[in-house]
Amino acid sequence: MTIMLRTYKIVKTLKGRFGVAHGAIQHNQYFSRIGIRSLSMKVIATSH
Repeated sequence: MTIMLRTYKIVKTLKGRFGVAHGAIQHNQYFSRIGIRSLSMKVIATSH
């Protein structure tokens, strides 16, 4: 019974960490997209 509980806890923590990492990756992609867009806008503005 204790072994089952322990494995369940480990799985839960692993899932939690994976979820956090996945969210961070999505967040970074979103921000990099905005950054690229603003950068290209700046380049266009300076080139004119």
